[in-house]
Parts: sequence; structure tokens; C-alpha cells
Amino acid sequence: MKDIEEIVSQAGECLNCNNPKCKSKCPLENNIPQMIEKVKERDFEEAFNINTKTNPLRSNLWFSLSS
Repeated sequence: MKDIEEIVSQAGECLNCNNPKCKSKCPLENNIPQMIEKVKERDFEEAFNINTKTNPLRSNLWFSLSS
């Protein structure tokens, strides 16, 4: 499992992507760059909220994260 510092570091690298396809290729149309920006800012709750706005299984995700 990755630690928080590694996740935040990778979020910064991801935001510098020269060919971001994550948002246009996401079948749920999540705003992935916005979510990653929140991870970089260590605002994990808002990152979760952004990532689950269009996810029909959001209640299941919350349950698995809170367990």
C-alpha cells in the first residue's frame, strides 16, 4: 500500500501530464484532473466527493473506504 506522501507526489506528476486523456476516457465522466488537484492539496474528502459525484456506486465506495 502506498503512503500519503507517495500518493501526493504522484498526484503532482499526474497534473503535469502532456497528454491527459483521463477525463475524456472516463466512462463515468468524473473530473479526474480536479480530483487529482484536491489530492495534491491533501483535501482527500473533497477529492472523494468529486470522484463520486457521477459514480452510481458511491455509497458502496464510501462503505469500503470507511470499513
